[in-house]
Amino acid sequence: QVLEGCWELQQEYAMYYDGDINQKNNLEKWTFCLEKAGGGAVQNLYFEDGLKCLDKKLYYEFVFDNGPTQLSLSDGIDLTCFGGRDNVTRVIERDILCELDDSGAYANCYSKNRAKTLEPDIVLRRQLTR
Repeated sequence: QVLEGCWELQQEYAMYYDGDINQKNNLEKWTFCLEKAGGGAVQNLYFEDGLKCLDKKLYYEFVFDNGPTQLSLSDGIDLTCFGGRDNVTRVIERDILCELDDSGAYANCYSKNRAKTLEPDIVLRRQLTR
């Protein structure tokens, strides 16, 4: 698959504490690695206020629908994370759909969650090394 390998966040984007759209927290760093078959990966998320979600499960599958291969990502559950303004915080579950750009180095993604449907705001960059 062209989407397998390790990925990181290209630019920060907004996520929300406890599903409250009034409690925005910018995600500054997000890393994960994908294998061939799909299934589960480990993700690490680092937020603007110091909140960290480390070694959290990320579910994924490759989607083949008469066009470019897409990647479906899901947290599966709300994430319990540590640090930040409240020390322990629940970050709302995301469902994300990504498509590789023409260069193969970036993936453009759409995200949605229970709090708000987000515009195409996530850009992932392929990591050169693990």
